[in-house]
Amino acid sequence: NNIWSGCYARMRPGVTPQMLETELALLNARAAADHPAYGRFVEQHPLTTRTMTVGEDHIRDFESTFLLALLMSGFVLVAGALSVANFVLARNSYRLHEFATRISLGATRGRLVGQLLVETGIIALFGGTCALALVKLGLVGLSQAGFFAFFPVPPQLDLDAATIVAGFGLSFTMAGICSVVSLLPLWARGDLNRHLQENSRGSAGGGMLKHYRGALVLFQSAIAFILLVNGGLLARSFIEVLHIDPGYSTEDVLYATIKPPDGRYHGNARHQRMLELERRIQALPEVTAAGLSNWPPMKHPNIYRARIIRFDTPDVGIPPTISMDTISPGYFTALEIAPLRGRLFDDADVAGNRPVVVIDSALADRLFPDENPIGQRIALDYGQGPVDPGTERNWQTVIGVVNAVRINDLYTPSSGMLYRHVGAASLYWFGFVAKARTSTVAALQSMQQLLLEMEPDVAVGQPATLNHAIAVRYTARKNTLYFCFGLTAIALSLAVLGVAGVVSYSIAAQKKEIGIRLALGASHPSIMHGSVKFWMQLALLGVGLGCLGSIGASSTTATLLYNVNPLDLPTYLSAAIFFTGAIAIAAYLSARRACSISPLEALKIG
Repeated sequence: NNIWSGCYARMRPGVTPQMLETELALLNARAAADHPAYGRFVEQHPLTTRTMTVGEDHIRDFESTFLLALLMSGFVLVAGALSVANFVLARNSYRLHEFATRISLGATRGRLVGQLLVETGIIALFGGTCALALVKLGLVGLSQAGFFAFFPVPPQLDLDAATIVAGFGLSFTMAGICSVVSLLPLWARGDLNRHLQENSRGSAGGGMLKHYRGALVLFQSAIAFILLVNGGLLARSFIEVLHIDPGYSTEDVLYATIKPPDGRYHGNARHQRMLELERRIQALPEVTAAGLSNWPPMKHPNIYRARIIRFDTPDVGIPPTISMDTISPGYFTALEIAPLRGRLFDDADVAGNRPVVVIDSALADRLFPDENPIGQRIALDYGQGPVDPGTERNWQTVIGVVNAVRINDLYTPSSGMLYRHVGAASLYWFGFVAKARTSTVAALQSMQQLLLEMEPDVAVGQPATLNHAIAVRYTARKNTLYFCFGLTAIALSLAVLGVAGVVSYSIAAQKKEIGIRLALGASHPSIMHGSVKFWMQLALLGVGLGCLGSIGASSTTATLLYNVNPLDLPTYLSAAIFFTGAIAIAAYLSARRACSISPLEALKIG
């Protein structure tokens, strides 16, 4: 059996979890050597010890989410920085004539650099202020929406002084880096006086600057494609989650839990009282069907595990990975779970305590892959050692097979479920499920009032709808997907619009060059083809780099996906078509607008 146990311990100063794991492994090996019986047990059931801090335990289910969010945030930062650097470079290259004029009048390069840094610093100040304001609004909105409820300990997030200083510091740092990156190719060209002689204003800085901007666009395109792919994968995964079929009806289904005191009812009186309560719920005018179970859906602990023994092969046991539930005949009716084979429980089974069970199709496929399961006899074995064929057992006859349902985890298909009726097992907790006739609100009120009247001093779980239980249970997953998808959409919009804007600006800055080429006899189609071809080549190279990056990050992305391959080819192709199409449209429209200039107007630019 798979048995989990754990304990809390305070480690001495200087001791790490890895050191503790090593020490525990040595102690276990020593105990196995000193006690042969324990050694044989360990050989049959290997023990694995894992140590972690309480903080690591709290966040281990969200580690991949945090990592992906951190990566996406980094991509947002890099995409934004590349966009700013590209725009600053395009703007500065268009001002080469101005720089050359100022240098000829005695201005130093340091003064020009200082001026450009001040200009980008003002942009950084304004952008940082807007960003912090948006962060404040976002934190308030997310907190009010209950987004942070999925954290083990909901954080108290706010903009303190340290955060504000760090935000502005990052903003100014990125602005400075963008300025330096944009200035490098300008100073690398040598004497700027040459631009004054060439009357180069409007030339976009020549071929070298064009290729320098192209390199920035290349990396920006790769980042945009990575974000586009991951956004597409998350969107597909979210659609898959919305269409999960649990295998039972959730519309207008209510549930409630109740635990009678241990000493109040004895023997069969305990479940007989609960059956009476079920009949009273069934008689409510707002209810069409009601059933009793050990645990209702989405409340099932999934802790009942045992080895299943077949009557004809008692020495072979199925591994203990099945779930069990104890129900009344009305349970299947309330949840609209129909039999695939055989029949379901009836009142005679409960009254006569008949040794019969119902299994789901997943368990039937495991136990009887090539046989008819109806009429087969099985038993449950909770022992740790080998199965003794001669042992007397409580053999149960399979009377029906139902559809495999996802009773406690919508993301994981059933590994096998066995249903017993309430007359065959002693229940500790009871759960009721009921199908509302019309209004779930009226049915909930009537159901709660009835439970309080019949058991006024008994712990009764607040009745709720099954859809509400599912929504609450998977709020964390949905919020995580919303968060990652929203972050992807922001970063993607920034990257795509940035690339498209740079392409448009770069082509527009070449109006003089395009006008001169038109005056020399070049045709509009050839000029437009050359402009579009250059940027499309960069876009395709960026897609190639982005594919490599997305494949490298697939292991992290896979942890947030449901029923979607992180290397899904249609998603990659769709992302490539969308991105290259956006760049092609931006390049075409910009080139078409630039080609509309007449040669005479082009000669006046300078």
